[in-house]
Amino acid sequence: MKLLKFPLDKQSQGILALCVFCASLAVHAGFALWFLADSVVVEGEFLRRQDFLFIGKRHGVTHGEVRFVDQNGAEKIKEVRWNISRPPKTKHVSIRCASSGLVKYGPATLLDIFWLEASALGLACFIAALIGAAVAASKIARIRR
Repeated sequence: MKLLKFPLDKQSQGILALCVFCASLAVHAGFALWFLADSVVVEGEFLRRQDFLFIGKRHGVTHGEVRFVDQNGAEKIKEVRWNISRPPKTKHVSIRCASSGLVKYGPATLLDIFWLEASALGLACFIAALIGAAVAASKIARIRR
């Protein structure tokens, strides 16, 4: 089996990988905006709930099986995930339901809906801080010589 070789140097490959990553974030953001525009908030009832700790007691990941009545009046049971902030500890919860059948957390904050973009931004800031510290350290070392 012959492997294909790209006629790109390492810098061009890195830029291409960054462009693909940014494009995937843009696609996710587009679908999240579509979901916000298409969804309605409905009341649901927890049948099963599982909480996972994150940084603090208010933040974390929650998986729950929720029973609700959708936009068409049909009763449904679906697994719903809260990625950043947890739902209240009550038996009843508000969830967002789109006409396509997609069900998400609710009442959703923008951080909950754009959690992937927020995580990528945080990671990018961390990497930028590391690169900035390395550049600053090398400049200080050059000045001291």
